[in-house]
Amino acid sequence: MVYDSARAAQLVGAGQSVVFTYDVIWKESQVEWASRWDVYLSNNHPVANSVATLVQYYQLVVDCNTNHLYGGHDFVPYPEQRHFPLQP
Repeated sequence: MVYDSARAAQLVGAGQSVVFTYDVIWKESQVEWASRWDVYLSNNHPVANSVATLVQYYQLVVDCNTNHLYGGHDFVPYPEQRHFPLQP
C-alpha cells in the first residue's frame, strides 16, 4: 500500500495490516548546539513554570497527607498530651 498524502484515509479490511507512517522535515537553524535548550530552561518559559508549580503543589499535598496520617498534633500545648498511634 502506498499513499500519496498523509491525510488520505486508510481503509483496512479484515486480515490486512495497518500502515503507520510519519514525516520529518529538517530545517537548518542558527542556534548553537550547546544552547539549544536555553529557550526552554529560561525563567520566562511557561512549561518550566508549570512544572515547577506542579512539583510544589505535589509536595504540599504529600506534606499535608503525611502530617494527617502520622501525627497532626503540632499545636498541642503540652508534649505529654501528644498521641502517637504508630508507636507501641
